[in-house]
Amino acid sequence: MRGARGRGHPGYPRTPLRGGPACLPPPHLPRRLTPPVSTGCARVGWHWFDEVARLLAAAHRVVRVDLRGHGRTGGDVGLDPESQARALGGVLESLDVTGVTAVGHSFGADVALALGGRSERVRAVAILGQAPDYSYANLPQGGVVMTLPVLGPLLHRFAPAAAIRLGLRTGFAPGFPVDNAFDDPDRPVRDHHAMSPSMYRVVLTERRSRLATDPLDAQVRRLGKPTLVLHGDRDRMYDCA
Repeated sequence: MRGARGRGHPGYPRTPLRGGPACLPPPHLPRRLTPPVSTGCARVGWHWFDEVARLLAAAHRVVRVDLRGHGRTGGDVGLDPESQARALGGVLESLDVTGVTAVGHSFGADVALALGGRSERVRAVAILGQAPDYSYANLPQGGVVMTLPVLGPLLHRFAPAAAIRLGLRTGFAPGFPVDNAFDDPDRPVRDHHAMSPSMYRVVLTERRSRLATDPLDAQVRRLGKPTLVLHGDRDRMYDCA
């Protein structure tokens, strides 16, 4: 089953920004404290964090955005962290929110830090499930094939659902019931097909080189804003013990 990249949904507003619109799912209303904005990672849509958003909404206004190359925002250009951060900065301006805690998971950590560095609307950053660089990584073997021109996009487009679900297991702790993780069991398959195949190059090739020379811990120190880093001890992709 294939999702349509970049297509809108009557319930999900698309905010017009320079370089194309961004999709914002229905926000959780503010109750108190400051509004966090949550960014995503390759192959992940905003609905993966529905339950987290509901928990945060008890004390915060939660604004979630599909990054470029993902979900309903879609697109195949402007996928690097700085370009993503410029788009998110436009979202914050459009919503006129301040005192933001930018929350980034995986590749979203790079985007959250870039957003914090360019927007005075961001007061703090939270990084989830991401090591400083790829020297800590246990990425799936063979992933580099997906970065190849022509072959990578073809494999991405025609990947069978069983292979997609198997590959996604590395993103969950051992023993986690992945099959029951979503209200709709086909959701991760649709997310896979909705993602731009260009994200493999951005995350597996360009990001590896960038973090080798400018790891995230150095970026955190340079940012100079309060930053929370959380990493689970059962993470399969990064060994931070």
